Amino acid sequence: MARQTRELILETALAMFNEQGEPNVTTNHIADELGISPGNLYYHYRNKDDIIGHLFARYEQRIDEALVAPDDRLPNLEDVWLQLHLIFECMWDYRFVYRDLVDILSRNRKLRLHFARILKRASENAAAVMRGLAAAGIFRASADEIRATAENIVLVATFWLNFDAVRHGKNESGQLDIGRGIHQVMSAPEYPGRRLPALGKEPPKAERPRKAAVPAGHAGDKRYLTWLRATAWTAHRRARSRHRHRPWTGCRRRRERDRRPARPALRLRGARSAGEP
Repeated sequence: MARQTRELILETALAMFNEQGEPNVTTNHIADELGISPGNLYYHYRNKDDIIGHLFARYEQRIDEALVAPDDRLPNLEDVWLQLHLIFECMWDYRFVYRDLVDILSRNRKLRLHFARILKRASENAAAVMRGLAAAGIFRASADEIRATAENIVLVATFWLNFDAVRHGKNESGQLDIGRGIHQVMSAPEYPGRRLPALGKEPPKAERPRKAAVPAGHAGDKRYLTWLRATAWTAHRRARSRHRHRPWTGCRRRRERDRRPARPALRLRGARSAGEP
């Protein structure tokens, strides 16, 4: 009976966290939903963080099982698609972890370390799968491109639910959102070096990306390109400033008037100059 009560508490808390958000649910809400007293709930779990810790352990176990790649052969696109489905389904079932990620990890150092381990393993798994795809000739990428793309895949997957929630407000479409997230992650390996998937041919010249003209000695130097763009923008701003604040016609007329010879001073009739008797 006690074991069943513990399971019911975890299942109810998970459903309420996913539906209402972890910060909006208290232990009293969970006990009221189950129809038990708060003291009975505290008999099984010390507090809400204890419940979150047990739910996180289940999530971690499930995500570790989803990150297993085939060892006896090279992976293919079907393996990647299946693995992403398992990962996104786990993320959806424990979506409160991702929706309130910063708040939960800031309160619990142990969970923060465990989540960092999950991210590291996910990045290593993505890199290993892409190296297998490159070895199978499915797409082409260098070691640096594979490492960068693996980080992008983990980044998109980790914050996809937050991005989708902000884009659609509080309306959740469930599996449709998961499908869009998987499609977004699957499109990431096409970006390294802007190379097309390997088809045995080089892309046509018209489709090859244009490279910025960089002087000799600065090829591939991103800092130089940044400085060059900043310099061009500064020159543009200065030109606009000179055009906006150029002297107006009245000033030019006054300067021309000042260059004319001075006229003799007029004397009033009957006025005497200084020194006259």
